[in-house]
This record gives sequence, structure tokens and C-alpha cells, in this order.
Amino acid sequence: MRLRDSIKGEGEKGDIYHLLSIFLVLLISLVAWVVQEYRESKKERFTVSQFLPILQGVDIKAKQIPTYAHQTVIESSFSTHTPFSVPTNICINSVDSATLEALPVFGPVLASRTIKFRNALGGFNSIDQLSEVYGVDSLDYQRVKKWFTIDHSLVNKICLNSTSLIELRSHPYIDYKLSKLISRYVEHNQFRDVEEMESQPFMGSERWKKIGPYMKICEND
Repeated sequence: MRLRDSIKGEGEKGDIYHLLSIFLVLLISLVAWVVQEYRESKKERFTVSQFLPILQGVDIKAKQIPTYAHQTVIESSFSTHTPFSVPTNICINSVDSATLEALPVFGPVLASRTIKFRNALGGFNSIDQLSEVYGVDSLDYQRVKKWFTIDHSLVNKICLNSTSLIELRSHPYIDYKLSKLISRYVEHNQFRDVEEMESQPFMGSERWKKIGPYMKICEND
């Protein structure tokens, strides 16, 4: 009888320990959740390790503030921060990639794509063409378009009567079919002026608006 009572008592103790273990797990989870919520609610506090790279030129008052992780945090005052002044009147047809890269929005990737697109075109004929650069969305374009100017004298144009299929095909606005039609035409005919090309059956008005500014009649044609 005593042995049976002893076994029963041990079982009851085991059940109690098991319930206590479950309670402790739940308690720890609750504490972790509260800490996480507290962290999310304190958006004004920044850890030093996260924000040291951007603190140059900003007035900072650092002090020790007890936190759940015993970390050093800072309080920043941005009231005296001078906004970045974007230069204007940048010639989009002569600007280099390093200058573009230093501007907001662009960075190394968009700067490289912009230069490559400009080179493929022969130069920008309109600021609106910036919106055609892959990666420049409508919001980015609305922000950057006022920074640039156009120098049309820097646009490289195609000599219409002496061009080749390869030269035509390399232009972003001229597909393979159109380049073949143009090159076939100039093999047997000569354009007197660039406007004559617009009247050709293979050249629609919308297509001409894009291609026309990149065509010219050269003296040696």
C-alpha cells in the first residue's frame, strides 16, 4: 500500500513539474513578444552600429540609456541638417557616368544604363527619353527631368544615303525589318532630304517622330 501511494505521489509531482515547464515556456514566449512590441514602438531609438555610417555632418548627443539589451543608443537632432542640393542645367548629352552616379535616384546601375542608352541612340534628342531607360519609373523621371538640359549639337545622326544595314540595326528605334527596308531603298535611290523618308510606305508618322531626329543628308551622300 505504501509503495502504491509512493508511486502515486511521484506521478503527481511529475505532472506538476510538467505543468510548470509548460507555464515557463509560455511565460518566456510572452516576455519575448512584449520585448518585440516594445522595440517596434520605439522607432525614435537607433542603435549606434546601424547608424554610424550616416552620422557625418549631423549634430549628435550620445548617452547611455538602459534598454532590454543594454545597448548604447543615440538621440539625433536633424534640425540643423542641410538638405542635399541637386545641381541643375546638367547637359544630359555630355554628362559622365561618375556625375550621374553621384546624383539621387541614379546610382551606379542606372547611371551605367543611361550612358549606354545615350550612346546607342547617338545622344538624347529630348529629356523625355530618360523615361525610356530601363529602371527609371514615372516617379523617378518626374523628379530628375528638371535637372537636365539638352544640347542637340551633340546628337550623332545617321547619314541616310550612305548608311548600312548594320548601322541602322544598331539604333534602338530601328528594328531589323525597318533597317532592311531603308537599306534596300538607299541601294537604288537617294533621299533629297530627310523629310522624304517620312513619306515612304514603310515609315509611319509615329515611328518617324522617334527616328527622324537621328537622320540627316550628308554632303558626300
